[in-house]
Amino acid sequence: MYRIADEGSVKLYIPEEGKISKKLPVFFNPEMKLNRDIALYIIGKLKPERCLDAMAGTGVRALRILKETSCTNVAANDLNPEAAKLIKRNAELNNLDLEVHNQDLNVLLRQGQWFDYIDIDPFGSPVYHMDSASIALRNNGILAITATDLGCLYGKFVNRCRLRYSSVPLNCHFGNELGIRIMVQKAQCDAAKHEKALFPIFVHATRHYVRAYLRCLNSSSFANRMMKGIGYMQYCPKCLRQITSTHPLKEKCCGNDMLLAGPMWLGHLWEEKLAEDFGLIKHIREESKIHTVGYHHIPTFCKKYNIPEIKRIDDIIEDVKSKGYLASRTHFEPQAVRTDMPHGEFVKII
Repeated sequence: MYRIADEGSVKLYIPEEGKISKKLPVFFNPEMKLNRDIALYIIGKLKPERCLDAMAGTGVRALRILKETSCTNVAANDLNPEAAKLIKRNAELNNLDLEVHNQDLNVLLRQGQWFDYIDIDPFGSPVYHMDSASIALRNNGILAITATDLGCLYGKFVNRCRLRYSSVPLNCHFGNELGIRIMVQKAQCDAAKHEKALFPIFVHATRHYVRAYLRCLNSSSFANRMMKGIGYMQYCPKCLRQITSTHPLKEKCCGNDMLLAGPMWLGHLWEEKLAEDFGLIKHIREESKIHTVGYHHIPTFCKKYNIPEIKRIDDIIEDVKSKGYLASRTHFEPQAVRTDMPHGEFVKII
């Protein structure tokens, strides 16, 4: 039923090979190794004292935190009794002292325990646990959340996004970034009810999931500042113009109302100091320095404006920089450019 595998510096028992689904006796996804590698990078940089792997499965993330970082106070939780048994077995296999819980996560987070780092990595949406997580976070603690319900966040299932995230998504060429901003906004509004503020310090979109790391500041003044950073994205599908606004009133463009998405977080997505040494995903280091919402997908622009020949991305970036603006590639889309250049000037560059 189980076999021994390696990840990072730990060995662990995992289910025999089979389709990755909720039907596994204990959930384990080897494709999420990058997700866990990045979590280890963040923890290594920020050095939290007490960490919780909230939906631990086999316990691989918690065990790697203990083995590969300076954090020595780590807890792992899973609602599945079989998973809790396997986590203890894997801790023994690695001779590690791991605190193991077998509880409903919302119950665990509301029992008065405090954490400096809470990692919620569900099969689906994190929305059902973000409110409880904000209660259990210490000041300056980190909430790490993963979402795999991308059809919801990226604009395919609009009503489902309204129900889960209290926001309207947008099915467009930069919808994945907006999806992260919508998820962040939902976590922020949950925290604000407890007079806490959550500010993103690192995000990424990778294949079948999106991920955000949020720093918690326990202060009503920070919460007020945070809420001022929430607003809306307006988008014209005819000319591809993008504008942000603090209100949900639609602007006119090309003779019609622009499409409206939000509410969502409109502020920075990365702390530059946290991203400057990061090399696990291409282009995050460069784009973290450009504080804009959305990016420009070059093939979409060329098709919309009937441009027969696509310029090289690197040439476009150099042309934009020569005009005195910031520009870089983006990890969200290989054929796209992030820049603070105004829309009209960017069209001329292309």
